[in-house]
Amino acid sequence: MLAILLLTWGCGASEPAATSHLDTSSEPDSLVGSPEVEVFGSLQQIFALGDLSATASLAEHGDSAQTVGLGALSGLRGEITILGGESWLGYPDGEDAISVVHESGPDEEAALLVISEVPEWVSFTLEQDTSYDDLAEVIADILETAHWPDTGALPLKIEGAIKRVDWHVIDGSRLPEGQASHEDHENAAVKGTLEDGSPVLIGFYSTQHAGVITHGGVRLHIHVVDTERQITGHVEDALIGAGSVLRLPAPTP
Repeated sequence: MLAILLLTWGCGASEPAATSHLDTSSEPDSLVGSPEVEVFGSLQQIFALGDLSATASLAEHGDSAQTVGLGALSGLRGEITILGGESWLGYPDGEDAISVVHESGPDEEAALLVISEVPEWVSFTLEQDTSYDDLAEVIADILETAHWPDTGALPLKIEGAIKRVDWHVIDGSRLPEGQASHEDHENAAVKGTLEDGSPVLIGFYSTQHAGVITHGGVRLHIHVVDTERQITGHVEDALIGAGSVLRLPAPTP
């Protein structure tokens, strides 16, 4: 299934970089770094306990130009995506629309916030179309080839030929009081689909954080930002086209 790999180095920008075929015999022990990931709140706290209270202030976190992150607003009033230190906040606007606020260090609070600072990225080109269901396994294969030691949560970014993204923005005002099921959360959300354009996917991969930043049995938590159409939200499904670039943290010296 895995048809990658061209390996490139860059500082998070999308401009071309020199490429070389991946040759693990001459590369460092790990081609992918392990930056610190900070987590405030958890999915278990939200789903199992029904606790939607604030755990972090966005004005105090995530304003570095190297920061990426995601989460949900307190009260599940909307979604948080952080790209390059700038917050994209998606709020429900009725049952079928959203409004988006884009600013640095907004005066907002999060029930769940996952952030990391990535000074430099290493890039892998996906050479075939990849469904969202297959993405975690593709990333796992890349990490195995890159000798990543599975040290915890790993930030990621995907750019390029993303063909389709199904997204939602949660609306906590439509949830029942107290503990709510996953189905309740699915029904209490504004949903939409992005096709073509130039969206950016921001997220985290982990085999160790089920119930914290990922749901049980799931290794990915990903959000989308579409700067052209001013859309952001939680990714439910996607089709990532051949030629898209998966960016993972570069090793630190």
